[in-house]
Amino acid sequence: MDEVNKDASAAIIFLCLALGGEKSNTDRGRERESWAIQQLLSSLLGAELEPTPAAWLSAPPPPRCPVALLLQCGGQLTVKQLLEIQSTLVTDPPTAVDPSVLAVKLIGACADGGDIRHAALVFSVLHSPNLFAWNSILKAHAQHNLWVHTLRYFACLFHEPAAPPPDEYTFTSVLKACAGLAAAADGEKAHSLVLKMGLHSNLFVQNSLVDMYFKLGRPLTARRLFDEMPNRDVVSCNTVVSGCCLCGDVDGARRVFDSMGNKSLISWSAMIAGYARAGYVGAARELFDAMPERNVASWNVMISAYAQNEKFMESIELFRRMQQAAGGTTPNEVTLVSVLSACAHLGALRKKMVLTLFLGNALADMYAKCGCIADARAVFDRMPEKDVVSWTVLISGLATNGHPRKALASFREMLRRGVRPNDVTVMGVLSACTHAGLVDTGMRFFEMMTAEFQILPKVEHYGCVVDLLSRAGRLDEAEALVGVMRVPANVVVWGALLGGCRIHGDAARGERVVRRILELDPEHAGGYVYLAHVYSAAGRPEDSAACRQSMRRRRVAKTPGAAGSRWATPCTSSSWEIRRTRRRRGSTP
Repeated sequence: MDEVNKDASAAIIFLCLALGGEKSNTDRGRERESWAIQQLLSSLLGAELEPTPAAWLSAPPPPRCPVALLLQCGGQLTVKQLLEIQSTLVTDPPTAVDPSVLAVKLIGACADGGDIRHAALVFSVLHSPNLFAWNSILKAHAQHNLWVHTLRYFACLFHEPAAPPPDEYTFTSVLKACAGLAAAADGEKAHSLVLKMGLHSNLFVQNSLVDMYFKLGRPLTARRLFDEMPNRDVVSCNTVVSGCCLCGDVDGARRVFDSMGNKSLISWSAMIAGYARAGYVGAARELFDAMPERNVASWNVMISAYAQNEKFMESIELFRRMQQAAGGTTPNEVTLVSVLSACAHLGALRKKMVLTLFLGNALADMYAKCGCIADARAVFDRMPEKDVVSWTVLISGLATNGHPRKALASFREMLRRGVRPNDVTVMGVLSACTHAGLVDTGMRFFEMMTAEFQILPKVEHYGCVVDLLSRAGRLDEAEALVGVMRVPANVVVWGALLGGCRIHGDAARGERVVRRILELDPEHAGGYVYLAHVYSAAGRPEDSAACRQSMRRRRVAKTPGAAGSRWATPCTSSSWEIRRTRRRRGSTP
């Protein structure tokens, strides 16, 4: 077996040992090993591998360039993509890039994607992790508020004889964890280590210390450290402003705020939030009006300030001003939480308050997605103006909440009022036809989509129509439609046709469709399972058993269904990885 660096990225040692034997030199052999590694990793991580999206297949760099993909995409990678990269690094390890760099990148990518357990697994198999790897795993846990695990990893680092000494980036994560746990004793110990290691003059560490002491409820110590800092940046001042406001010292925060030369948007927002928390809404508004520029976070702070201080009408009025402001600031979810809270306290719907277009659409969409279709309709009816989004929300809500005929009636009313539908509207209409079993009506609307509305069908529209035809037993038409699609058919489209084959017992067509599905995704368990069901429904138990045997021979596993949360949380899984790390290193945090 080729000699592999002990710090090789993507858990090379662990996985190669698990595979056993020498690595293959053929493409076929490497593909087989890559598949085995992905299955091993997915079983260890409890990850459910979804089919790879078409965008991933077409976007550069291709999957066979794992190093470039890892370095460029980072946190944008899915679990499946990470496993593909990791398995490729084992079967075809790179030589042009330092493996330790790949290890750090892989840990960071896992953490950015929210997969802390995967990050912990990669770190746990590194024989001699360097400081970059230690800092990466500490940061991964700290950024997800896993404070206890952050401190345990730091204890492993501190007690490991061969481990490198901590640096300023190490203590940034550690001090953040101490603040998050409100662990004053641990915070003081960390501060002592900072002094002992001569890092007390580092600006990053100083800012972290000031922030920690404010959050520990020791503002005098924090202010003393701030006053002793020879150099300060905007982060230092923002930390003190936020900390003073947190401790109720609004006047002290304002003095620091006024002394700042260049105030960032964070500085303004922190000071406004401090005034709001203390109940000084008038002072907060004066400061808000004096801001040279605003972003959505600034608007959210002031809107929330009014709502928290029971000035609900002012909160809604400011929301309206936000929509009318120059520059067109777009509200986000945080904005809606405050505005909807204000509406609820005011009884806006009962009082028939005039709703803005954006707020009305958001309210109707929220009610529809919660299953409260009557409330969604009430909001829709009270909106003074309605756009295509308003009608789409209503039509889709009616279709998905068991009122397909009302959805179609609303669509016809929309057309009578001269509102032109978009592709999402048509999707809601086709969904309504599917739920109601109105095949001819659905086909007529599908034809109108291009002929009258000039909307090119997307794969989702084709999938919906194929499902509509397949459920009605019109399998010849459904298969013919797949053959003339303007876009390539994906697994979902073929799966809709396969579902019709199962319902109507068309085993011959089902076999043909399964072959197309497996061409797109050779590991698609649903294809085998559906085909086995088709054989069973057609009275062919021997063929059904042979199909399942083929699944076992090809090592295709059907992922069992599950309800509720995943069986393992980041906290529990990280704890397991930490215990494993301690046993291997013989250290006790």
